[in-house]
Amino acid sequence: SDRRLAPFRRPGAREKVAGSWHGREQSFALSENPHAGCYFLTDRQLRHWLAQPSFFDRDASWIDPLASAATLSVGKVFDLYKCAAPDPWFLEIEHYGVRYAAYCAPPGVTYGESPLLALAQRAPQGEAAGPPAGSTTINALVGEATRLRIELDGLLASRSRLFRAFLRALFRKKTF
Repeated sequence: SDRRLAPFRRPGAREKVAGSWHGREQSFALSENPHAGCYFLTDRQLRHWLAQPSFFDRDASWIDPLASAATLSVGKVFDLYKCAAPDPWFLEIEHYGVRYAAYCAPPGVTYGESPLLALAQRAPQGEAAGPPAGSTTINALVGEATRLRIELDGLLASRSRLFRAFLRALFRKKTF
């Protein structure tokens, strides 16, 4: 919303900027979700930020204390950009789960947590990775396997180069 973006919009900010990284052209646009990103500063920019009254002002007024601590202070000083064309997934990091996707869901759409998340949460406690007690029929096992396969297919369809490289290393395959 405009209210959420207000602290990050300054008069004169360019909508898009472009640069080159390792001989590759990349453009960046002002972020529609400033907290969804990772920001890098040069030594000179860091010194400038440290000298600002907003640095370590403990202002927790934006979204919640964590989002404010991670994003608001730097956003008060610098315009925050995210990757755009030609590769909007340039240096992308994907998060597992739907906690933050719910904020962006279209009206009337809800996202449920992945069954893989429940399995991962049960594993450290030594619980069985199978279906809940009392539902050990073959149909329940097939249903669980189908849900896991759908989730795995979604992960494998990722457009993130970083995530595909992770999968190649994890499974020692040449392509994903």
